[in-house]
Amino acid sequence: MGCQQRLVAPEASRPDGSARPRFSTAAREVIDYDKKTGKPFRIYHALKASQGGTQLHFFVDIEEATRSQMLVSLVNRREQMVSDGLMLSYDQDHWNDAHASEEPIQLPMDLTFDIELRKNVPDEDEGAA
Repeated sequence: MGCQQRLVAPEASRPDGSARPRFSTAAREVIDYDKKTGKPFRIYHALKASQGGTQLHFFVDIEEATRSQMLVSLVNRREQMVSDGLMLSYDQDHWNDAHASEEPIQLPMDLTFDIELRKNVPDEDEGAA
């Protein structure tokens, strides 16, 4: 029995480009919960592919994704985080330069501690009992 992957292609975009962003946002919002840990995870992960010189975007189900597909998707998501951090640092630097008479804003860019804190926050339901 062969393994069949379910790749989900966005619906055709309209001339104004509105269909793809709507589908893309919806796919990223589909969340499930790990049966062992109860922690959330995204079901669909974005992949890019080229066909005839055109770049296409697909979503692969996390349960059916190969290791290489997940690695590419996760690296791409990490790169988005790096781009967000870069822009944040530019914004911070600009504000600090424009307001040199005030105490500079210094945000740490290493998010490891913050991520670990959030991963270990007790569930809201645990304190309710």
